[in-house]
Amino acid sequence: MAWLLILAPATALAQGKEDTGTLSVEIANLHNNKGVVRCGLYSDPDQFPKGAYFRGTTASIADKKATCVFKNLPPGTYAISAFQAEHNERRMSYNFLGMPLEGYGFSDNAPASFAPPAFSTAAITFRGGEASTKITLRYR
Repeated sequence: MAWLLILAPATALAQGKEDTGTLSVEIANLHNNKGVVRCGLYSDPDQFPKGAYFRGTTASIADKKATCVFKNLPPGTYAISAFQAEHNERRMSYNFLGMPLEGYGFSDNAPASFAPPAFSTAAITFRGGEASTKITLRYR
């Protein structure tokens, strides 16, 4: 009986690794090569886009483009937010009206008029393996 306890977790871990993958997010339309791009990957609709993200990453900028990469990602439904942190700030900056001061964007290029989009509008399905998506930044 004891050998079953040892094998079960090893099998579960191996199976979990097979299901994970890499999601690459190409960030386009940057106005310059200053700073970095910060991306947040959200799995909880109640947290998107200003709460706690599931995973976060930073990408360097070259030729006014960047690529955020999320490795070992389990399959699921996610929404992504991204912004250009020209001065390496960790949080997005806003003006006195609450409008973003940096370039920003969301997965599925979800529109944002006077408020961020809903999770369902920006949601993408990641099935594992290798996948990519693109976000085009907007500036106000």
